[in-house]
Amino acid sequence: MQIALWANKYDLSINKGIERGTHLNMARKMEPNVICDHSEAIWEAFRSNEDNDTIAYVPNNAGYELFCDLCLADMLFTKGLTSHVTFHTKSIPSYVSDVTKNDIIWTIQTLKNRGDPHLRCLGQRWDDYMANSSWEIQEDPFWHYPLDYTYMQEYAPELHDKLATANLIIFKGDLAYRKLFGDINWDTNIPVDKGLRGFLPAKLCVLRTIKYGVVCGISEEVAAKCSKADNNWKESGNYGLIQYCDTIYVEKPQEELAFPPDFEAEEIEGLEGFEAQQKTEESPETPEVEGAGDLGQIEEPAKVEVTEEEVK
Repeated sequence: MQIALWANKYDLSINKGIERGTHLNMARKMEPNVICDHSEAIWEAFRSNEDNDTIAYVPNNAGYELFCDLCLADMLFTKGLTSHVTFHTKSIPSYVSDVTKNDIIWTIQTLKNRGDPHLRCLGQRWDDYMANSSWEIQEDPFWHYPLDYTYMQEYAPELHDKLATANLIIFKGDLAYRKLFGDINWDTNIPVDKGLRGFLPAKLCVLRTIKYGVVCGISEEVAAKCSKADNNWKESGNYGLIQYCDTIYVEKPQEELAFPPDFEAEEIEGLEGFEAQQKTEESPETPEVEGAGDLGQIEEPAKVEVTEEEVK
């Protein structure tokens, strides 16, 4: 799977199509740079396919990357993890190296005529898969529409329904990743299911070397380490993601707020509550003091009657 992942480096935007070194050695060397790896969950999805083992494969670049994609599909087929693979391609390339139906056919036919017996064997086996419909190719113009994949069900319902019949969808490449996550500048720690915003025709995984700033599903700590190691880590193509999702994100329900707010009603309600609280509170008892009389009242002095004779 990592071989297919790092083959995504071999496109015209990164190395002008020039292969340098041995790819297998490079994949081993780059393994620590896979900053999110859901491989175990993906293999478990293959193993627990129950009655449906169909795979939908959305390739990215023609050339060496496509060859590695076909090798991954072949491995899944020969190991009994799938009995049918549908390759979903653009009807015309958005970028010069985008995979089309003719690219897959040309690759297989070219391998059949190679001098290397191992490559000839692969080419013949893959041609047989196509002949008996174990492998098939489906083109659709939606793949090069200027829309992210949340619009698929509305603008390409047949394609959406076809993907929904798969046990697992494999998306390859940077552009597919950006369309999966809406080309939104997410915080890197946003969960994968939330970033997909409800797009999930079937369980899906994405193999992508990071060549653009949209990244989801990694912790802030991992993002900080990448930034410290390479300021250009989101564009360099030197970091990879193997991500998986099988659940649709559901927002937690929030308390409904009245709009516009009734401030007058809130003020009256608050005042009534305050008055009720005042009534329920017990007032402290006043201690009785002997001879104090009624506190707060001034006793009038006793009237003294004096006769006129006493005055004289």
